[in-house]
Amino acid sequence: MKLNVLDRIEELRLQMQEIALDKDLSDPIVVRVSEDLDAWINKFYFNHKKKKRKQL
Repeated sequence: MKLNVLDRIEELRLQMQEIALDKDLSDPIVVRVSEDLDAWINKFYFNHKKKKRKQL
């Protein structure tokens, strides 16, 4: 099943929270998930902005 952008963002957010409970925030695994989460958030805002422009 393909996740939409918001579902993926939420999944990564929860994953990062869970990992960060046991690890330091600068741990490479936490940083990797955080960077992945940032990329998906950017994708969401880019798509949202693109849709807004089409409505004008």
